[in-house]
Amino acid sequence: MQWIGLLAFALRALFGAFTTPRTWANGETPDEDDMNTHIRDNMDALKTPPSGVVNFASAITTTSTSFVDLTGASITFTTTGGDVRVSFYVTLRNSSTGWTEFDILLDAVSEGGSAGIVRSDNEAAVADAVVGFTRVISGLAAASHTFKIQWRVQSGTSTINSGSQYVNQFSASEVG
Repeated sequence: MQWIGLLAFALRALFGAFTTPRTWANGETPDEDDMNTHIRDNMDALKTPPSGVVNFASAITTTSTSFVDLTGASITFTTTGGDVRVSFYVTLRNSSTGWTEFDILLDAVSEGGSAGIVRSDNEAAVADAVVGFTRVISGLAAASHTFKIQWRVQSGTSTINSGSQYVNQFSASEVG
């Protein structure tokens, strides 16, 4: 049964809140607590890792040349400790040919530094651009964490487009 230990190790690495399954003896009758800990709780850990999703349904604009919070782009949840995958995808346009940069704030600290995580360069004013990234943030302590998206422009006005044809989303999920 060594493979069970290896499986438990791999699942704990992926999902965090996983208890190594107990090795049962012949004739042993598990009680409610045993079943809840080793079956129900482990299934829940696999099915529902801590996470959050923000869908942007209306247009959002900025003219700020300094990083500012993207309206509504905040997710807070309690991790079990480990890694969190953050994804962000939007369709935007800028009224000039300047760039738009995006960054992640994790508990009010920039992940991308002074240049942010991703930049969209507009080569033609008012052309739509799809901007996105996925980033894994490693080694978070078991605690409540807040993830935010910030953005800024070089010039002009950047607008995150709205409408059913656009999938504009920000998400964060514990992955290990």
